[in-house]
Amino acid sequence: METSELDDVQDFLTTTGKQGYINENTALGRRTACAKLFSVLEPDQHSVAYVLDNMEGIKKRFSNLNKDVRGGTVDEYARRVLFAVNDYVKWKADRGAWERDAGSRGKAGGDGEKKAKAPKAEKQVAAATPVVSATTRLVAVPIRADFDVSFVIPKDITIHEVRKIAYVLAGMVVNHDPTTKAVQDLLDFKSDNQGMNG
Repeated sequence: METSELDDVQDFLTTTGKQGYINENTALGRRTACAKLFSVLEPDQHSVAYVLDNMEGIKKRFSNLNKDVRGGTVDEYARRVLFAVNDYVKWKADRGAWERDAGSRGKAGGDGEKKAKAPKAEKQVAAATPVVSATTRLVAVPIRADFDVSFVIPKDITIHEVRKIAYVLAGMVVNHDPTTKAVQDLLDFKSDNQGMNG
């Protein structure tokens, strides 16, 4: 399968994040935003020029296909995508100049990306290194051949807490239309709250 210019943008974000030119969390946020918005594009639209010229249309298409995603979230995705694509264009034009610029931003300037203020109604979750203790356990779940999800859970986790985690993750999937099947049915929880069907 031939890679597109937008695949190169994703690779650029991964590489520059790993090399420290962009904060890894920033790179992850940008990669996620790109994956979300690029998912609505047709194969012949997978170019930097198309994205830069048609961002409003891409946002509208994404919103129409993902009615559960708030407008502010879509705007934030678009903002991150534009940062990613513009950085990629500058990097491709003159890698040395881009690297010097990225290096000179330093901690004070961040990654050239101002953090958007979170809506007051939403909880802020601090990004912290998970700590495993006597009452917790580290769980690693291989979800793809090249990707594991790792998280720390209490050793005495309840089914109610498992359901909370499942519902949060179910709301993030890109290949489910919530108008066709409820999340509860999608997850196939038993009505007696004893777990999920296998």
